Amino acid sequence: MGKLVWLVALMLLFSVAALAAYSGGSRSTPPAKPKPLPVAEEPQPTPPTARPEPAPEPAAVEPMAPASKPAFDESKAKCLGPSSVVERVKCRLRLTDEELAETEPDGSTEIYFLPEECRPLGGEARGQCVSAYARVQACWRFEGETREECLRKRVGLPEKSSVRDEKIKCLGDACREELRQRVYSLVKFRLYSLEDKASKLLRKGVSEDTVAQFISEMEQKKAEFNAATSLEARKKVLQGAARLWNDFKLEAYKQVRTGT
Repeated sequence: MGKLVWLVALMLLFSVAALAAYSGGSRSTPPAKPKPLPVAEEPQPTPPTARPEPAPEPAAVEPMAPASKPAFDESKAKCLGPSSVVERVKCRLRLTDEELAETEPDGSTEIYFLPEECRPLGGEARGQCVSAYARVQACWRFEGETREECLRKRVGLPEKSSVRDEKIKCLGDACREELRQRVYSLVKFRLYSLEDKASKLLRKGVSEDTVAQFISEMEQKKAEFNAATSLEARKKVLQGAARLWNDFKLEAYKQVRTGT
């Protein structure tokens, strides 16, 4: 478990660094709340000599960048009934991988659960949010750097270049805003990755109650991240997520070691 802890600590550190790299030099006056932008389009390049103006902070983070097509049929969805987040999480933890998602012949993924972040949304926004979650399901079969590369690719970020480098390439506010939303999506998918790691510890003997409580708390952190309106507020959310993971790790280690 020690290697996993170091990997997660680095991942959360990179999340804070990515936010800082993107937000460096931003003006303090927030504009109107931006609309979700497709993750498939690449930012427009700018000549090497161009020096773009810093982009302002948005009012809030959009709930995940949208994908190209819906990947959710609510009539097939499981675990919609329980009224609390913890009970819905427990319901999903009891499902097999095949009951949670299915990969189509064309390589797309259909998921059979409603992600908590998408639950408050309606109509097209809900479909786009679920599609974004469906895009990353294939990443959970990887670990470490390979998983990170997969997540970056799924949100439309280059696997190797830094956020700061991508920001320099942007020309105009639209490109910078698109990059901003991709970075935010990556940060939240990293929190989702922690949830996946926690769920896999059920096989090691960690209790369902402990795992479900941790996942529900991480879902709350994603909601807080979406509601944050400043870089400092987002950093505090990620710091809180790191503390939650540390507390969960200690409790999980105790349960695995003692069998209780």
